[in-house]
Amino acid sequence: LDFLARRALETVGLEQAAQGGGRRVFVDRSVAHGRSLINGDAVRSLMASHGFAIINPEGMSFAEQVRLFAGASIVVGQMGAAMTNTLFCRPTTTTLYLAPAGWIEPFYFDLAMTRGHEYQVLYGPVGDPEVPPHQSDFSVSIQALAAWLEAL
Repeated sequence: LDFLARRALETVGLEQAAQGGGRRVFVDRSVAHGRSLINGDAVRSLMASHGFAIINPEGMSFAEQVRLFAGASIVVGQMGAAMTNTLFCRPTTTTLYLAPAGWIEPFYFDLAMTRGHEYQVLYGPVGDPEVPPHQSDFSVSIQALAAWLEAL
């Protein structure tokens, strides 16, 4: 993973950019893909009020995604494919994954440990307990998220 990250950064000319960074990024997820945040509007509003850029990498080129994540110091987003872009974040980047309760996914922990990121997860209740957690819409506690942001 480390080799892939360095190679991608070299390819888009960012091998030095990954050493700096200071951008706060909230990775949004398209409702069309499921596992939506039930209280997404409140989450996005809170994140924006704390200086986070709200992005959805779905329409971005590979190079744009690498550049965005290489310049981030803090990345918050819903556990899922778009958060794999944290591969391009510099070591010591703080990551917070939002996930439905009951979905334990070790890939993102492994990714964070391999790249030297601070890894945390905020789990929230699922909207429909009959749906498997990794496919369920969910919400997160705005109070818990706000407390996490204040502790930054």
